[in-house]
Amino acid sequence: MSYKHILVAVDLTDESRKLVEKATKLAKSLNAELSLIHVDVSFTETKAERIVARQLDKEQGLDSLVMKNAQELLTSLKDGSDYPIKATLISSGHIDDELEKAVQVHNIDLLICGHHQDFWHLFMSSAKKVMQHIGVDMLIVPFH
Repeated sequence: MSYKHILVAVDLTDESRKLVEKATKLAKSLNAELSLIHVDVSFTETKAERIVARQLDKEQGLDSLVMKNAQELLTSLKDGSDYPIKATLISSGHIDDELEKAVQVHNIDLLICGHHQDFWHLFMSSAKKVMQHIGVDMLIVPFH
């Protein structure tokens, strides 16, 4: 099967580099575009909780710190790649909603995700919904 645009969902762990390396090999072999996304799932509360969290973030700078760390990781992954990265995306919210939006907006036809304890736990809570609604092939890469 031939893919034209691959999206790799990364988190803020060292395994992300391994995941991007594997995705890069696949993208090279298919001559496909490659993009990266990080979804911050720490802000999925109700509206009232979000308002309180945003106020705390303003006072403590947590939101900007998380986003800064995510941007630094994506920049590092992009700079360390020997294959062009078309886009680096950062979003926050429910992982299934954010991945689905990115797939639609960026014409993604393959979504690659890593499988390790923290990310998989978060991902599994919405994996069925993602798989049912995302409308593209998914590749789950295990980490040992």
